[in-house]
Amino acid sequence: MRSLWRTAESSPTPTAVEVTVGFGSAAYSVDEGGSVSVKVILNTDPERSITIPLVTTGVGGADASDYTVVPQGLTFDSGETEQSFTFSATDDGENDDGESVRIGFGSLPDAVSEGSIDQATVSIADNDVPNVTLRFSATAITVSEGEEVSVLVRLSADPERSVVIPIAKTNQGGADDGDYTGVPESVTFNAVETEKSFTISATHDSADDDGESVRLEFTSLPEGVSVGDVGAATVSLVDDDVPSVSVSFGSSSYNVPEGESLGISVRLSADPKRTVVIPIAKSNQGGADSSDYSGLPDNVTFNSGETKLSFAFAAIQDSVDDDGESVRLEFGALPDGVSVGNPGEITLDIADDDVPTVKVSFGSSNYNVAEGNTVSISVRLSADPQRKVTIPISASEKNGASSSDYSGVPSSVTFRSGETEKSFTFSATQDSIDDDSERVRIEFNALPQSVNAGSVSNTKVDIEDDDEPELEPPPAPENLSARVNDDGTITLTWDAPNDSSITGYQILRRRPTMGEGNLRVYVENTNSTNTSFTDRDVTAGERHNYRVKAINEAGVGARSNLGRVDLD
Repeated sequence: MRSLWRTAESSPTPTAVEVTVGFGSAAYSVDEGGSVSVKVILNTDPERSITIPLVTTGVGGADASDYTVVPQGLTFDSGETEQSFTFSATDDGENDDGESVRIGFGSLPDAVSEGSIDQATVSIADNDVPNVTLRFSATAITVSEGEEVSVLVRLSADPERSVVIPIAKTNQGGADDGDYTGVPESVTFNAVETEKSFTISATHDSADDDGESVRLEFTSLPEGVSVGDVGAATVSLVDDDVPSVSVSFGSSSYNVPEGESLGISVRLSADPKRTVVIPIAKSNQGGADSSDYSGLPDNVTFNSGETKLSFAFAAIQDSVDDDGESVRLEFGALPDGVSVGNPGEITLDIADDDVPTVKVSFGSSNYNVAEGNTVSISVRLSADPQRKVTIPISASEKNGASSSDYSGVPSSVTFRSGETEKSFTFSATQDSIDDDSERVRIEFNALPQSVNAGSVSNTKVDIEDDDEPELEPPPAPENLSARVNDDGTITLTWDAPNDSSITGYQILRRRPTMGEGNLRVYVENTNSTNTSFTDRDVTAGERHNYRVKAINEAGVGARSNLGRVDLD
């Protein structure tokens, strides 16, 4: 054995043996829950006791909880060149791939240096599967009929195992399974794989079936797999068949005043998905000719995507009173796949702005209305005024009528274009006054330009009074006479006054010698309308004076002339 000390010839000085230290391997691996032996080797016998310090560094997120403690140092005694220690990896429930521990040497003692393998890395193999999210590459995918498209499914990370992802499909917009192929029931990812795809083929058919699609989504995902931000995708099946469409006008009729223009719309029931030319035919009506209008095209052209077009129809301004002119439009021979819709024809009425001269009249020259009732009074034009005209009206009261006896007479009536008759309601006021023969005269005032008075330029409204006159005592009877009868009685006769309300007569008598200075009521009421009375209570040798008064419900009337007779 070599001596620990060497002696120089000149002076004996002890010298330590130079050694190098290194790890048995630069790389070790250990499964979670397992262990591995790590060797440290000297290149030669140190011929003394030396301690080799060890230092550790966590890599890839590893920390002291991921493994048991590595010794701070290893001590080699004289004659030893190899030492080892056990590195144990902790079994945890975390998915922490990529963790490792790098072991190196600390400050080495004198005469000890690092060898070629100056550090060792212990890789800890994780045995936990990761949680991953799943997504489609896009929410919207399109494929034309007769073509195919790739649908991509992605995992957020390496699953580190085999995972089966079920896929559910839902047909939309009238689609069925015959419109496409290629949607699998599931896709399978093996460890390391993060992307899978499948191909959907859209079936080529001759049906015009726009709007079809199939919705894809994930269902019943395995443990540790969840849906990410794009959990569903819609695959739109783009139809390449041109649709059948109908064409129509925007309205069945239009009215265009002379000097103005109006947009006329033509519409398709749906996107034609091609260029279609719609011919338009016209026919003049009511005396119209091509000088009365402009702007009518021979056809309108729809491009793909267009469903509404319009053109401007202009009515020419002229000074001719030419009412009733119009132009009728309809579609000519339509291209394939285009049919006539509703409305399939229109009439463009040209509104003439030249005004005609018209006459205005009342509907009747006389009206009757009872108190408390109404009567409709009409005002008529001889023709359509073709403009707005206002007819002023005035009323005047006759035969004792006043404004309180009626209402409803307007200051004017207004006719609009197309109107030839208007009316207003005359209301007779209900009152308790006996006011027979009241009348209101209604007439036109200053008429507007091109309006003349017609045959009935004024009318009279007679208000029929429904009140009885106030009853007054009757007038005096006339031609009262008295005569002596054979039996000595006196009979009075008289003429009744002109009053049908009489119910009886009052008889007054005076006998001077009997002390009757004035006429006295002899009979209060005969209660009879007879115009004679016989006085049987007479006095011989006396002058008898009489007067008669008529009686009704209002009282006793005026007295008659004096009738007298002398009785022997």
